[in-house]
Amino acid sequence: MPDLDRLDTAQTAALMAVAHAYKERFAALEKAAREELAGRGGKGGTAVVDGHTVGRWSPVSGTADRLAVTDPVRFGAWLDAHGFETVSAPLPPANAAGRLDQIVEDAGGELPDGVTVRAGHAPTVRVNVDPDAMDALLGDSDTREVARLLPGLPEPTGEESPDPFQAMGL
Repeated sequence: MPDLDRLDTAQTAALMAVAHAYKERFAALEKAAREELAGRGGKGGTAVVDGHTVGRWSPVSGTADRLAVTDPVRFGAWLDAHGFETVSAPLPPANAAGRLDQIVEDAGGELPDGVTVRAGHAPTVRVNVDPDAMDALLGDSDTREVARLLPGLPEPTGEESPDPFQAMGL
């Protein structure tokens, strides 16, 4: 963690604002990279920067929307009011996976009270970052290779500071 004691209040506030802006920009870059990798498919692999493995990524399947009981009392009352038995053998319980879909279908598509639709998610990727590798990469090492990965930044000419984080005092 950087030592910020040397900064006055205005400098610390400016640093906070810049860090926040970078955090938002990097979050958008991460999201776009995840979506791109998910769209490409594949089995996953390693993330390598400047010849160093900094992490691993793997695909995560998407999920469909699903029904979920969020208020069992209201759902039970709805079942009673619509002639559904709350316990019926050999059928699974009314709130079991798949059974809710059948109840909605039997009710002509009506969504029961106390039941909501939980949104699924699109396929994505999971990333596991090696903290030691990242500390080395973003610590004392030359971060020009990282800067080359960032969209919109010009290619380094060698005249700038080799470590933009160090140049900011971080």
